[in-house]
Amino acid sequence: EPTKQPAPVVTAPKESPMKVKEKPKEEPKKPGPAVSNAKEEKKEQVKQTPNKATDSRVVFVGRTLVDGTAVKFDWSGVTARLKFTGTTLSVTCSSTGIAYYNVWVDKAPTAKSDFTFNVKDEQKVVLAEKLKKGEHTVIIQKRNEGDRGIATVSSFECDGEFLQGEPLRQRRIEVVGDSYTCGYGTESAG
Repeated sequence: EPTKQPAPVVTAPKESPMKVKEKPKEEPKKPGPAVSNAKEEKKEQVKQTPNKATDSRVVFVGRTLVDGTAVKFDWSGVTARLKFTGTTLSVTCSSTGIAYYNVWVDKAPTAKSDFTFNVKDEQKVVLAEKLKKGEHTVIIQKRNEGDRGIATVSSFECDGEFLQGEPLRQRRIEVVGDSYTCGYGTESAG
């Protein structure tokens, strides 16, 4: 049976373009004085809490399909809202084409997102890091059209605890229309 390779890790700095980094291979620890390894050991004790995309604490807005423990969607504007305690949050996702996303950290969605990222093959993307300890909200939103592929969100991971996301409003309006109605091309340069 072939073994599944770990997904590459993508880090999303606020001011620089995204770069895909392969997960470093773990090297065996070298014996040495206990004092010099104290910081390394402390770092390794930070436990990452995994969370399935289908967990009820993750709130998706838009048309989605639950596929096992993953959530799939292709329409632009589909949003996932998460609340957590901790300092870092990442998502493992993929797409049959290339999916582009907006990300907002600790604020409501606006015309300008904190950063954007894209994925094709399964990747682990850091959505937030080096946050102050406490409660945080992260929102990710698919930017591009459904003809660009089906996006899959497999899981989320944080170094704290997941909390219940903001519930959906009871009353909503669904507008059915064409590309003008959904705002196709509103982010284009020309």
